[in-house]
Amino acid sequence: MKPDQHNAVSDTLELNGRRALVTGGTKGVGAAVAARLSEAGAVVMTTARTRPHDLSPQELFVAADITTAAGCEAIADAVMKELGGIDIIIHVAGGVGLSGRGLGKLCARHNIPVPPRGWWAKKRHGHRVRQTPLPPVEDPRLKRIVFHVSESQPPEADAPEFLRESNPEWRIDVLEDLQISHPLVKRAATAIRTASRERSKDRVVLWRDRYQAKLLKPGPGYLDIAVSKSLLPRALRIMQALLTAFDKRGYPTSVTAKNETIVRVLDEPFQIALTERFKQVVVKHSYGQGMDLEPSGRLNLRIGSTYDNAGVADRPPRLIEGALNRFVARLVRRALDAKRQRVIGAERERR
Repeated sequence: MKPDQHNAVSDTLELNGRRALVTGGTKGVGAAVAARLSEAGAVVMTTARTRPHDLSPQELFVAADITTAAGCEAIADAVMKELGGIDIIIHVAGGVGLSGRGLGKLCARHNIPVPPRGWWAKKRHGHRVRQTPLPPVEDPRLKRIVFHVSESQPPEADAPEFLRESNPEWRIDVLEDLQISHPLVKRAATAIRTASRERSKDRVVLWRDRYQAKLLKPGPGYLDIAVSKSLLPRALRIMQALLTAFDKRGYPTSVTAKNETIVRVLDEPFQIALTERFKQVVVKHSYGQGMDLEPSGRLNLRIGSTYDNAGVADRPPRLIEGALNRFVARLVRRALDAKRQRVIGAERERR
């Protein structure tokens, strides 16, 4: 935009006597918005966590943190005291989810000139400043650029399904004497014991399966559990508590013929599995020492089909039993994020 175009826009914006509040209005985008509003005749009050040292006494300002209730109350009190009310509110403070440096990088990527350091301060104090015109655009698709930025807080922050996981009334407990009653867990327990007896009769193990053969599994069509014999009772109690909690929350659980455990959280499907990690051990041979893998005694409750996906795991002295609510909360977060990404994708398709 050229300087004369900038003045034309300012002249067409008539805000004489209107009262405006700009959060984060002391620097960057916020300062630019406040300056444009002032040029259009509005009475502007800005906010930030700290008062800038170069702010003139005539400028209306309140130091407050809008992410806290006390900060919002301080802003409301200052607005009523200094302005007597409000006509325009423009939220810039951290709400765009993009730092000034991040915005500068995006502008540089699209060849958009940005003001040098001190440009906005000079403009705010009435100094003449030079505005770099926008370069010509050869690609018509770049005449309008929309930056999609993150929200100021995660989408699940206010979701009741997420908040209840920190409520003691919804706490998931795994008792030592917990009875195995869930149909899927009972079927898996029976299948594991049957497979263990059959494997003890046929001790032939393929070389490629030598590590997985050290773990007990129910097989295709059952819950995805893979643990050593010593951890089997504990693993069954964990799955009993977890699947019961899913049922209480209305999250149905099913298994596939490929030994996949699927839970639908807010109508979004997720694969989960309870497995035991391996650890490296030193093995002595007649020809020397070597390394081998043995069950570690530590369980991993994962989301997805690989170990890289977020879940919860034993980290002594903290065990999975005390992290099941956090595991459910992570599933809820992923479900809400999947819905949000779907909405964003649909909006982009409409554009």
